[in-house]
Amino acid sequence: MQSATEAAKSHPVSKEEAWSEVEREIQVRVRCYDKWISEGKISWAEARDRLARLGKASQMLKALLEDSAADA
Repeated sequence: MQSATEAAKSHPVSKEEAWSEVEREIQVRVRCYDKWISEGKISWAEARDRLARLGKASQMLKALLEDSAADA
């Protein structure tokens, strides 16, 4: 049986699903990062940078969705 990781590489995903997943991941990290920082699992700067990058990815995907809707 193929692993979920391998299967995901060829599984079709819509732009809406991709944006939704990025948003979900942001919320998971927001809930976890303060604890992880206090436990020394990640640094404050690393948490800030990762959240900033995910936020930018979310903005870019949302803009792509809005552009697609405007073209329709």
